[in-house]
Amino acid sequence: MVSILQSKDLEARGLLNDQSSNLEIQGKCFKPGPSFTKALRQTAIDFCEDARSQGRQYLLIEFPTYFMAWRRIRPKTDD
Repeated sequence: MVSILQSKDLEARGLLNDQSSNLEIQGKCFKPGPSFTKALRQTAIDFCEDARSQGRQYLLIEFPTYFMAWRRIRPKTDD
């Protein structure tokens, strides 16, 4: 099941400053991915679920006029 986060809640907590930047939640980094109109809510959920089945992790964030899927990125480590 995909949880949908509200952009206003993230902004209020100082986690989301603009839609083009990276987002960090609980030590995990995310970058903006595809966006979906409000009419495509189920498509956005399906996208995130399909990605999870392929080993990728997305957060789905609801903005006032659209949904955006944010992909988890793992920082490269220097060896």
